[in-house]
Amino acid sequence: VAARTKKARYDPVLAARAISQVQREIREIRQVFRQQRDARSHWLHGLDRGRLDDRRLWKPFVEDSGYYKRRDVIGRPSLAVGLLLDVSSSMKSFMLMVEQAAAVCSQGLLQVPGIDFAAWCYTGHSDGVSLTSICDRQLPGLCLADLEQGGGTPSGLAIAGARVLMEQMSEKRRVLLHFTDGQPDNTAQVARAIGACRSTGTQVYAIGLLQHRRMLAAQYGEGGFETIQSVLDLPGAVARIVRGLGAPGR
Repeated sequence: VAARTKKARYDPVLAARAISQVQREIREIRQVFRQQRDARSHWLHGLDRGRLDDRRLWKPFVEDSGYYKRRDVIGRPSLAVGLLLDVSSSMKSFMLMVEQAAAVCSQGLLQVPGIDFAAWCYTGHSDGVSLTSICDRQLPGLCLADLEQGGGTPSGLAIAGARVLMEQMSEKRRVLLHFTDGQPDNTAQVARAIGACRSTGTQVYAIGLLQHRRMLAAQYGEGGFETIQSVLDLPGAVARIVRGLGAPGR
């Protein structure tokens, strides 16, 4: 899979144009992941030094120690996030949203400590799926030039390929976000690929267009997808996915 994955060309003008259109959304999605990290801190109580613990102010009067507290950050495994973007024929009218979604996620996540990020576009031809890498830590930036577009929608094969590529990332937790209109060539392949991902530790969520909600629900199950109407809705959709990471059944 890695050998067959193409690399898009980096054009700084194209990248800067896409990024400039979604500055607010980039800040929002960055804050979503930073808040997730902050939420995992807690207070250690009963210490001999630190900040005075107002819940233990009675202890000095009984000649007992341990009336201080200190905030401690719970250790967590690092997170790998993959973004898989459908650029098939049915997505032709949504290519601006595809570019903006790539800009939001890449610029938002690559600057958050402890998170690795990679993004791929895909389309299909008679020989199967064609994957194109558009962003990772080795590429010079967000690569949007000479993207292969059109063709079929082999979403199942694309998800399976992204799973293989994400398993090369060193992070223990892996989340794959699939941006699509929800119309794959083969729904059975999608179901098999999602099952394979989830059974090997890669959580898969779809982010699709609102009008395809019923189709996405049938493929990904309730809680396994979010719908948006424009890129303005993307940070909120990702935030809901992030808040649900690790929840039972997801």
